[in-house]
Order: sequence, then C-alpha cells, then structure tokens
Amino acid sequence: MLKKLILLIFILNAPLLLSSDKWNLVSKDRGISLYELKNPPKGGMLPFRAEKVINLSLRKLLYILVDYKNKSQWAPKLKSVTIHKKLGISQFLFSEYYDVPWPFNDRQFLLKGQVVLGGDFIHITAHSVNDKKFFEKDHVRADVDMIDVKLYPITKEKTKIVFEFLGNMGGYIPVFVQNIIRRRWPHRFIEAIEKYAKTTKNLASSDWEGLMKNFL
Repeated sequence: MLKKLILLIFILNAPLLLSSDKWNLVSKDRGISLYELKNPPKGGMLPFRAEKVINLSLRKLLYILVDYKNKSQWAPKLKSVTIHKKLGISQFLFSEYYDVPWPFNDRQFLLKGQVVLGGDFIHITAHSVNDKKFFEKDHVRADVDMIDVKLYPITKEKTKIVFEFLGNMGGYIPVFVQNIIRRRWPHRFIEAIEKYAKTTKNLASSDWEGLMKNFL
C-alpha cells in the first residue's frame, strides 16, 4: 500500500519527462553513452542524457546519491547541500551550491526532490521551486525543469544509471562554456561516483534507513 501511495504522489508531482526517442547519441566513451536532445529548447537551456553500467550494487549507489552530507566530497564543483524541509520519508526541499570559475558567480539550485520505486528501478527526480526565502543573494539561481535519475539493478554488484538533465544555469554563460558543461560534466559526475565508492566506507546513515527499508 505504501509503495502504491508513493508512486501516486510521484505521478501527481512529476516534472517534465522526456522519452528516449527525443535523444541523439553523440558519444560513447569509457562506458558512458552521452546523448543530446534532437530539438533542444531555446533560452539557454542545457539538456543532456548519460547512461552507464556501474560496478556498484543498487543499495551502495543509492546511498551515495542521497547522502547529501558527503556529496561535496565527490560531486564536481559542489560546495555544499542544505536540506530546507523534509516533506516526507522520500521527498525533500533542498539547495545545492556550486562553485563557478571567475568571472562568473556561483550557482544555487533550489529543488524539490523525491525518491520513488518505479517498477523495476529506483527513480530519483528533482525540479526547481520558487521560494525566495531560501535564495542566497551572492549566488545566481539556476532553474531546473528536470533532473531525472533512474537506477536499474543488473546484477548484485552492477547497476545501470540513466541520468537526464534539462535546465538553465542562470545568468550569462557563453555558449562554448555551456557546451563544455554539457559534454564533460556527465562524465565527471559518473566517474566521480565510481572513484568515491572505492575509497569511502561511510555509506550507512541513520538519516536514510527508513528510505532504504521502503525501497531495498
């Protein structure tokens, strides 16, 4: 009953989702398939889709992704994560703060995110919300239509990650810099997870035991 209720909440609150036929494969390097939208939206939107089978169990990979206290240890350019509100056992209002090289200002992502059971996979989604009391004045706000991460168990020690992003980094960023972000950042993100998993033993957290019991 609980799983059905969580799935219903996800359907009612889901942001824009893009079908797989909307993407073009642009590269396949070091096991990572990178896609770009066939018809990208205008207005500085930054879309990408990345896929890889990672040598990590589903449980370990999920722990790393939801462990916000330690995410800055591995996520590229991430300074910190703040949970503003817990909206339920699997839904949160939070900010991620990213370091951006000079002369650009640092970015803030103010997001509503959730973790749901999507049939045979774990589904992590997030999208921007507009709540001015949580905005930092010294950061540029990034607007995110969709962060969509699916985790598929392949074997006990292998998980396929499918990561889609559609957002605007906010402020002024030259097109060539946007292209660098779109094509390099997904690789750096996935490979950073793999590297971190090899060195860290801090994967169990009481903050997430209730979440794990529901999904794994």
